[in-house]
Amino acid sequence: MLSGVELRKAHFQKFLSVSCATGASRAINASLWCHYSFDELVESSTFLLKNIPTARSGVLEFIGILIHENVTFFLRRLENPNLMFNVGFVEEAISELCSVLEDLASRQPPFINSLSKWVVDNIAEISRSGQSRPAISNASSTERTRIYTSSSITKRLIDLLGFCISHTLENDVERCAAMLLDLWKNCASFCDWILIYLSTRFSDGILRHLLKVGLSDFCTYVNDVLENLRVGNSPMVNQLHDQYSKEKLRSLSSMLALAARQQTSDFSQLVSSIFSECCQQSHSKRHTYYVPFLVRLLASNADLANIVVKEIVHSVTLENLGALRKSLLSVPGWAATGEPSFTSGFVNIVASLSSETASLVYERLLNFAFEVQVNGSEESLVYMQKQCLTLTENNLDAICISVHEQPIVLLSKFPLLVLIESSRKLVLKALFSSNEQRRTCMFKAVFLICLIKGHLTTAEYLGYVLCFAESRDQLRLFTVLCAATVGFHADAVQYLVADLPFYMHKASEVDTVSWKRCAENILILLKEGSIIDSSKTVDYVRMSENLLKNYRTVLKYLLPLYFVAGIENTVSEILLTLDLPGQQDPGDFYGTVKLFLASIFNVMRKFEEAVQPELLRACYAMGNRVLALVSRQDAYAKSVLFHNLFAMAFEDDSPLRVAPRTKLLEKVDCSILKQNLLMSEGRYRYGSVHCGTLRRRQVPCHTLDTGTNVHVARRLWFVHMIDELSRPEDSPTGAMYDLKTCHRLGIALVDSICPDLVDARHYWEEWDEAQANIEKYITIRKVYDSFPFIYDLLLIVAEIFPCLWFCLPIVKAVLATTMVNLESAANRADPVNSKVSVALERWFLMVAKGGILPKEFDIASDVCNQVTNKEACHIMRDVWGYLNAYTPKQEDLEEYYENLLNNVDDLPSLSGDPTAYLVTLRLVIQRNIRKLGRPLRGYFDIPSVRSERSE
Repeated sequence: MLSGVELRKAHFQKFLSVSCATGASRAINASLWCHYSFDELVESSTFLLKNIPTARSGVLEFIGILIHENVTFFLRRLENPNLMFNVGFVEEAISELCSVLEDLASRQPPFINSLSKWVVDNIAEISRSGQSRPAISNASSTERTRIYTSSSITKRLIDLLGFCISHTLENDVERCAAMLLDLWKNCASFCDWILIYLSTRFSDGILRHLLKVGLSDFCTYVNDVLENLRVGNSPMVNQLHDQYSKEKLRSLSSMLALAARQQTSDFSQLVSSIFSECCQQSHSKRHTYYVPFLVRLLASNADLANIVVKEIVHSVTLENLGALRKSLLSVPGWAATGEPSFTSGFVNIVASLSSETASLVYERLLNFAFEVQVNGSEESLVYMQKQCLTLTENNLDAICISVHEQPIVLLSKFPLLVLIESSRKLVLKALFSSNEQRRTCMFKAVFLICLIKGHLTTAEYLGYVLCFAESRDQLRLFTVLCAATVGFHADAVQYLVADLPFYMHKASEVDTVSWKRCAENILILLKEGSIIDSSKTVDYVRMSENLLKNYRTVLKYLLPLYFVAGIENTVSEILLTLDLPGQQDPGDFYGTVKLFLASIFNVMRKFEEAVQPELLRACYAMGNRVLALVSRQDAYAKSVLFHNLFAMAFEDDSPLRVAPRTKLLEKVDCSILKQNLLMSEGRYRYGSVHCGTLRRRQVPCHTLDTGTNVHVARRLWFVHMIDELSRPEDSPTGAMYDLKTCHRLGIALVDSICPDLVDARHYWEEWDEAQANIEKYITIRKVYDSFPFIYDLLLIVAEIFPCLWFCLPIVKAVLATTMVNLESAANRADPVNSKVSVALERWFLMVAKGGILPKEFDIASDVCNQVTNKEACHIMRDVWGYLNAYTPKQEDLEEYYENLLNNVDDLPSLSGDPTAYLVTLRLVIQRNIRKLGRPLRGYFDIPSVRSERSE
């Protein structure tokens, strides 16, 4: 049998062997101690704990390592339930060792202090490490409690903490409270789940002791600060303020707020009993500090303030308010509120109250006012309430004078005045009165109401000012009220802006609301805000900032005002004066674009007979805002705007649609076709808005008067929008148009005009085959003629080669229907019809600009316009033949476009040799050289033409 020394040595060696285990050969999902038996893990550790006090710290550290390893496995399994871990007998060993620790602490009371610190440190470490796990960090306090207590190890450790608290409460209450404060200070909000769990095991007694510890710290803090102020030690004063706030006050107020949020009856009883104690008379200095200490707690935590004030508001009387006030004034303002003065401290407390709690306080103050006689007068406020029923301007002045210096009396009267329907208008009129005393009195009333009732009431009174102010002087009340309430209701303007129609309805209950006046006042506030330096005027609330926060909501009620007569220019000025929001969420941006475009198209529908300049300016104002908004977004923004523009432009009821003047035949037989197909109007040479050479960034709206064609005005706006979208923001090559955007525009045009002709989009065909299938080209031509802006967009597409090639179905359809019109002329010996002539000019301009036809064909348009239908037909058949021979394949076109995007040099040409297709053109020129005039003489080599004909 071993001696005592040898036994200790053997157990110590065995403990070192087990605790210093290495994991060189263990699996990744296995514990370092998974291969040890239960006895090996427990026996030596238990012996050392009970028999060798100096070894206890090492054993506790070993147990802590076992716990943290096991908790890590638990958290990993929580994130991935499929993971399996081999822990052997570790969990059973931890549970047994915790029982040994409890037994040892019961037998040896001094050990409880070391054990408590060890438990607190380990729980703090577990909380901090768990916070980095998504499953823990995203969970609520209650959910974290459920997760941690589902682990047998963490639950055993918390039970051990409960054991320590129970024993400490019996022997040293203040040490127990200090232990919990240390836990909170070390873990902050990470350990709120622990306190929630403990609150189910202990009554409010521990909270009362926490308050006692906190009161003791508060007394020490105040006395130390006062002493250092007396000797003039300012650095130490600042250090004491900072130390108390961070190390004492923050932990205590957070723990009490956590307990308050549980909303248990124990906490309610605790608050009631403490309030009763505070209201009792006592000569003890410690008792005198109780009220300032509680006020300091309320000032430091908004949750605690809301719950405690709601609990005590109904217990407040005029008598106990006097006692509370006396205790409060026994210390300086900085001690009770943490602010330089009582006023600023109480303003912060009031600002932290919820609207529900603030309403309770307001109602209680109102009841106090009715219980008190008016100073200097025998009449009570109940009698004054009856006086309000017959309110006139004269006795309003008398009321204002009587309460001018008594805010609480004024606070009680003003809601009565506003609630009485007959006096509302008169009271609001007093806000804008020229009588300074009356105006000051009413403003005090509004300010006090807003202070206590909350941001919604503040927004309501701001809405009254916005609706009824008829001059800049009256509107200044809006700015003054914002400045007065910004410290505690800075978001009132945001609530007003977010739900302006609701507040306009509230104002209409008082008097008729003019949207025109309201819009003009908003514009004035925007312009004033743009010139005020916010860095020098801290308390100024900008209207523009709040409008931008609710930009989409603002548009919902602002844009419909374009349909209110006389307000159009004001709305446009608001849009142009107001800045734009920055990067938006895709959903918000999509909704904003749809709002703008829907309003623009609705406004364009409003002028049917003649152009209304105000509405046309409105369209350009909204359009420019959309374009500016797109420039602040990511690359997806242009696609969103393109999609919505085309979707609305091609709707059946689109204001951009032009009804055809001649009904096209549903079925066409080319052999007997004698009717002319509908051609685009030829009022000017090319009949296009987009000239293709000069950029028009700003269309001069002032030149579009009431005599301007309605369809041209609408078309100008639409082409202006597409043209601006097609411009590059910053082109390194100096290009005026963006290749990707022009390509997207071409694809969008084809998708919108001929969506059902997928199989015939990107190849040419023989003319005989085209004549047989002329119906499909007439279908495309109908859409082309119904929307005149299509030609303008094709010219934009043609600005960048080879984008027009992607519009091949449209180009081919326009040419085919024009050639059919030539062939079906009543007399083929007659000159070409003027409408057909204009159509040919427009088509040749487009394809020449887009690089579809080589420059040798440039003269063909002028020649066709001066010769007969028959000769023009022969020329156009050669043009058709050239395109049939040299139209690139779709895959070649796509490859060329991709190479162009990638800046590949030496790209192959997409055009062919036109010489063989110029024969007819040369012969027609030779035959009509006298008619065509001297400029064409010598344009072609006549002998070469003869040689080609002989061949």
